Amino acid sequence: MLERRLRAQLRFLIRRIFDDVELPNGTMGNTFLFHAAEHEKNQETINEFKNALVDEIHSDTFKENLLEVCLTELPLILALSPVCSELSDRHVKAWMSIAHYIQQINVGNNIYQNMDRVLAWIAFFDKQTVNQGLIVKT
Repeated sequence: MLERRLRAQLRFLIRRIFDDVELPNGTMGNTFLFHAAEHEKNQETINEFKNALVDEIHSDTFKENLLEVCLTELPLILALSPVCSELSDRHVKAWMSIAHYIQQINVGNNIYQNMDRVLAWIAFFDKQTVNQGLIVKT
């Protein structure tokens, strides 16, 4: 249940950032489900988000939205940090890395590179859930 709560927050983060971004498979970013039981699909979709980021980062509208989302989401991510400690060290590592890179975005440090890292750590979080057998069928 704890993992599901954290996953829901990550899903919300991604959906808000990529709200109106169309992915190569024709779906919109705001429809990303990020269910633990769909690990392979999650990994593919996160890679699609990373690819979309290459183009979207040049859009002022996208960057403004990204900065606004990161500013509002960081306190929520940090508030949920203690929940990670109930899962595993690797989940904590992923969660705190996500928080770190969101903070870097908030202060304007290499927005593209740091958002790419946020996505990579979200993918890592997903992998840890699978590796530890925490998948709940939905």
